[in-house]
Parts: sequence; structure tokens; C-alpha cells
Amino acid sequence: RGKKVALITHTAGPAILASDVLERGGLTLAELSAETKQVLRKEGMFPAFIPPQNPIDLATFGYMDKSIYVKIVKLLEKDPTVDCMFPICMSPVGDKNLEVFPFEEMKKTKESLTKPLVFVWIAPSKYEDEFKSWDRIGIPAYPNSERSATALVNLVRIFELRREPLDEPSPGSFSKEFFKEIDKFKSAGKVSLLEHESKRLLKLAGIDVADTCLAKTEDEAVRAANSLGYPVVMKVAHEKILHKSDAGGVKLNLKTEGEVKGAYREIVASVEKKWGTELFLGVTIQPMIPEGIEVIVGALRDEQAGPVIMFGLGGIWVETLKDVVYRLAPISVREARKMLREIKGHHILKGSRGMDPVNEGTLCELLVKTSQLIEQCQFQEIDLNPVICVHNQCLIADARIILRGQ
Repeated sequence: RGKKVALITHTAGPAILASDVLERGGLTLAELSAETKQVLRKEGMFPAFIPPQNPIDLATFGYMDKSIYVKIVKLLEKDPTVDCMFPICMSPVGDKNLEVFPFEEMKKTKESLTKPLVFVWIAPSKYEDEFKSWDRIGIPAYPNSERSATALVNLVRIFELRREPLDEPSPGSFSKEFFKEIDKFKSAGKVSLLEHESKRLLKLAGIDVADTCLAKTEDEAVRAANSLGYPVVMKVAHEKILHKSDAGGVKLNLKTEGEVKGAYREIVASVEKKWGTELFLGVTIQPMIPEGIEVIVGALRDEQAGPVIMFGLGGIWVETLKDVVYRLAPISVREARKMLREIKGHHILKGSRGMDPVNEGTLCELLVKTSQLIEQCQFQEIDLNPVICVHNQCLIADARIILRGQ
């Protein structure tokens, strides 16, 4: 089926909350058929002053006579415009003047349903027996609209996945030199790799990275810049500094030897003042990558879920917008493309403010390769941020890899 939902309620607040969750999950409110609207009005299932539309607002009718819910579910099962149903109903909470919900009648109705159905049953947690009644008749029901809406979104997603052909991710293939390099780091007792070390591994794994040199002195920094070509970027290399920009450890667009020397001295002075020089290893030099669309690619080995891959908008956006999506690793190219479409800012990948659109094929290859790395190799965490997408490339501007412990 599809993603068009019919929402039935006698209380407005939970319906509004549910609508937000359903919309974020890709579901939309169905436009009820003319036949359904006619029956709703003819049968007098709600007050005459309320139009027969979706959401179906039963007002007090639905609270006083809960058998109406069974009738409407039967009616919507026949409506071709409706793919799934989402009733919201409040428990009478022991009020003897109100009829109890007709669970047995709903059970019989449920047996002939072909459409997903998830209930919101608004009741205090102490009314455990009522929720057991829902379990008994085999209909999912939750005490608040957000949980129920999330359940329906996931249920529809399961139906979608079942319709899709099986898509097995291909196994990664990495060179002997790549694994030897990992063994070297582990033999040396390394756990958290520095940027230039992480990039060396990524390059051996066949991933495009910005060429990066470690310079331990001012003169070495100048030679590296001359070799790579101007303009260049200089970043601090320090065992304890993770957020280089916050520590004053990043200098951009250096165009001359004089600027390189000045930047080196400024970084050294900043590190000495805030961190000390004991763990200071020097600076890294890399070419200044042209402006492009920044994304983040990450992966980690979760204690419960296992290998996980993450994708989102990069740079400062990942911290401010937190617009990221996750998958269990490894993933296929098709799953990678779905990840690109699922972030809220996916339109940015199409190009904005004069920037070229992202080469989705290249970006998907990066996602797939990173998912293979976290699944097959002795990595605990991979952080590629930012990845700059420009000129049909996806270049790793900064990287950090954490190796798994023994």
C-alpha cells in the first residue's frame, strides 16, 4: 500500500501532535473518497456542524459511543484513497456512565483488515488491563500519539522494505599494505590517530583525501607548502587537541612563505599558552580545497547495534542542525542514495548559491566504502568532517580514526 493515512479522533491536541510525527515520517493525510464522506454524513457518526473530512473529528460522539470507531474502521477499509488508519481514543478511565470500548467487535473487524492500523489509547499507566486488551486482540496501541505515530511510520516502512528486492551490500576489498599500516599503528600502541595518520589509511583504502604533510618545524612547513602549491591550509597536530579551530589551530588560505611562517608561529604560541608543547607534534599542511558543499560521513561500532554508518550536512551544520541519518553497516549503493534523500537539507546537495551539485555517485561510493571499513576493519570510530564536494569529487578535508582496543 501507500503512505496516505486516515486519522480518526475525538480530541484535537493528540491529533495535532500525531500529524507532525506522521508528516516527518513521510505519511500524508488521505483525501477521503466522496462515497466515504457521504456515508459518514448519512450515518450521523459525528456532529452535523463538522465537515466530513480527514482528520475525521468525532467530537464528543467518539467519546460517548466508542462503537463508532469500529464502524469507521470498516468504512475506511473499503476506501481506495486510504492506505492506513490511525484512530485516537480516550479511555473512559473507570467512568461507569460511559460504555467500554468494544474490543471483541474490533477484534472481528481486524481479522478482515488489509490496511495497517495503529491506535492511540489515552489512558493512565495504572490502567494496565486496558492495554492488555489491545494486546489480546492483536492491535498495536500506545498511550500517547507520538509513540503511536512513530509505530505507524515504522510499520509502513516495513511494508515498503518487503516490496523491495533484496539488496546485499558488496564486500569491501582492501590491500595488504592497508592492513599492514593498521598493524603498525596498533603495535606502536596508537588508539586515536591524528589527521595525517587517518588520511594515510584512508588513501590506502582507496578514498580521495586532500594531500596532507606533517611538518615538525617552521622550515618543514615552508617546504611542504612549496611542494604542494599555494594557497595552503595549516592545522595543528597535537595528541590532545580534537577541535582544532576552537584551539586557534587552523589557518586558511595561506598564499606565501611569509604567511606560512607567521601562521606556524601563531599556532605554536596558541598551543603553548593553552595546552603546552609536550604533546605538540607540529602542523599539517594541505592544499586549500575550493569552496564546495560540505557534508559529514561518520561511522562507529556501537555496543548494541554493531557497525553503524552516519551521513549529514557537514562543517558547523552538523552541530547546529543535527541533520543526520544512520544505517547499520555495511550498506549498498542503493541504500546510500536513500540516505542522501532522507536528510532534511537534501536540496542543498542539488547545488545552491552558485555551487555545483554534488556528484551523488561519488558520494555514495564514499558512504559504501566507509561502511565497509567500519564493518571489516579494526576501527572503533571514523569521523570525516568536513568532506568537501566540488568538481565531481568528494575530498576528505579532515579525518579522525579511532582504532579498536585489544
